[in-house]
Amino acid sequence: GGEKRRAAFKSGIRLVVRSRGLGRRLSVALLLIQLGAVVAFLRVAEYLTDSLMRRGSFLFTKAQRQHYTDCTVRKTEDFSDMRDKIDVVEEEERKYRPRSSWMVGGGGR
Repeated sequence: GGEKRRAAFKSGIRLVVRSRGLGRRLSVALLLIQLGAVVAFLRVAEYLTDSLMRRGSFLFTKAQRQHYTDCTVRKTEDFSDMRDKIDVVEEEERKYRPRSSWMVGGGGR
């Protein structure tokens, strides 16, 4: 038979982390600072990528930008009427909520 070959196509962001120094003791505080910085940088990278893909008219064609938007934005039904219902329910709760008596409230005993 012939030779067989397997190919794996991967996409996404590749993170390469390098560190240099002596590993004597683990500092939880420094580890948390590093993790916080990583999360912040990932959020910035996400924002920049999204902005370039949606508004980068000089980099991508209109069809490519529209395809990206179609893949990343999920259209849902209009829920604006639900806000009106929430306001009505909150008003009803205010009407029937028992008022505090002189024995209960304000931090006193």
